[in-house]
Amino acid sequence: MYDYEQHYTPTGDFYALIPPQRKDALSKATRDLMSLEPPPSPSKHSLNHPPPPPPKRFRPTPPPQAQTASKSTLLSPSQKKANHIQSEQKRRANIRRGYEALCQTVPALREAIKQEEVVMSNESRGEVKRRRRSRQGGSGGGGSGSEVSADGRAGPRSENVVLGKTIEYIHALVSEREALLARLHHANSRLPTPLPPPPNALWERRWNGGDSRDDDESDESD
Repeated sequence: MYDYEQHYTPTGDFYALIPPQRKDALSKATRDLMSLEPPPSPSKHSLNHPPPPPPKRFRPTPPPQAQTASKSTLLSPSQKKANHIQSEQKRRANIRRGYEALCQTVPALREAIKQEEVVMSNESRGEVKRRRRSRQGGSGGGGSGSEVSADGRAGPRSENVVLGKTIEYIHALVSEREALLARLHHANSRLPTPLPPPPNALWERRWNGGDSRDDDESDESD
């Protein structure tokens, strides 16, 4: 290694102007700089051959139990059929509950169902009497009972009757509301000064099922 300290010594007027404290620091920095070794030059072998690629990451294969579990999550045709049947039963049950709610809500349907129950009870009593007469040799006569369809939903509980009566009831409610609003506007126009509506107006209340008793009580309270 070439000794720079023996051949390089700061001389001249510039070195004479440096203070003694600076001279020691300059000499030490020069020795530290000269002690550094240059990086090794690349060899011919490293130039001709590229560096080896990095090692590949190891991906563990899933255990056979996990593979079997993923395959078992697929539903079989019988399970798919059972799920379809169950969803269809739920849908029909929801539709049935909706029709029952309409039958209890629409006044015309309520009255028709009550009359149907009375007729059915009378027919059951008449059927018992006809059976007794037929046993005694008398003719039972032609049955005058109401026709019942195969699904048992004839009469006021049939789909066409329920939907038709519900639409008629909604139209009647809308017409009644419009008539009441027209009367209200006409009464307000007859007053000298427009009055604000009451805080708890009857037409803004929540519908309680259409019971006439509640309407009569509200009219009496007014």
